[in-house]
Amino acid sequence: MRLLIALGLMLVVACSPGPAASPGRASSTAQPSPTPPPPRIVILGAVNDQLTLTIADLAGTVLARATLAPMPRPLVTNAGDVMPAPVRLAAGAAYYAVPTGQVHRLDPTGADAVVATFPLTSVQQELSFAVSPDGKQLMAMVLTAPPVHDPPPADISQPFFRPGTRWSQELELATAGGPTQSLAKTDLGPAGGPGRGPVPAPATIAGWDDGGPLALLDTMLATQQALASTRLPGSALVHLGRDGARREQVGGAGCHPLDELRDGTMLCYTGSGWPSTYEVRSAAGQLLWRQDLAGGFYYDPWLSPDGRRVAAENTLFTQDVRPASIARQSTPQLPVQAAGWVTADTLAVSAADGTVQLADVNDLEHPRDTGLKGRFIGTL
Repeated sequence: MRLLIALGLMLVVACSPGPAASPGRASSTAQPSPTPPPPRIVILGAVNDQLTLTIADLAGTVLARATLAPMPRPLVTNAGDVMPAPVRLAAGAAYYAVPTGQVHRLDPTGADAVVATFPLTSVQQELSFAVSPDGKQLMAMVLTAPPVHDPPPADISQPFFRPGTRWSQELELATAGGPTQSLAKTDLGPAGGPGRGPVPAPATIAGWDDGGPLALLDTMLATQQALASTRLPGSALVHLGRDGARREQVGGAGCHPLDELRDGTMLCYTGSGWPSTYEVRSAAGQLLWRQDLAGGFYYDPWLSPDGRRVAAENTLFTQDVRPASIARQSTPQLPVQAAGWVTADTLAVSAADGTVQLADVNDLEHPRDTGLKGRFIGTL
């Protein structure tokens, strides 16, 4: 299965003497607008049993780095776990979770501090979280799976979980640097009998856009097959109120989420089968454009920041333009894979050796190597 997955600040102020003001008239000097900071990329790599979170400039120069232990992987069934994102990007920094439930903030200067704690007390717990765009609040869902039977099941005819135990989850809200409060606790039902038993498809925290925190409904906790989107493996994306109440569906009714932009623009597919058509919709559900996939199978598509392009595996779809290949067929390397967007015109791709490269959409055949290995998370 192919899995897919950047800010020096420059302010130039030029001042020069101007003509003297006429008596009785005020003089004013217009201040130039600050130069937009260049993107910085965030990459998550694996080194032995540890993960390395890196913030770098577009040339691959490391600006900040943190080493973190992998999050717990609860045993929920005999299929492969589908884990929530351990890193979120907001307010010019990378936020990452550690096994205790603490969430750290790493900024491009290298400053690393704990900003919130959503306590985890068992390896059977799973944390999904998001950070508000201004970095001032964090919301999390702690899912607790039942304890695994002791001894573990030898085959699917034996109980997977300890008898008499249950699934549960807790929604929590924290102020950055402040306290954490519980918003709601939910009983998700019994562990079930022989075999894997009923595995719930709960709501999990999936991000935070301009409309507020986001919950992914019917989240798949495990799978035995490839997913259309490993980042949004659920049936719908909805906004949550600060009290945890569910609000409107982002992208409108029937939008199975594949990717989302901060303004709520959605990349969706419709129907119950494998995506045969991509739809780009506004937050309210208005269709912006559609791309027929002509029978192709694509995993983990990425919607560009301007909403005009979709990169999926080694193919680039552009609104009203014929699809283009982003593959380099230089043997013995495999084709590069789309890993996300740096800007609306720059695509991050993953080379066969795991190196993150940056490709201009107008020159896809000559990506620039950053020298950094790992999974591209996004840009600051």
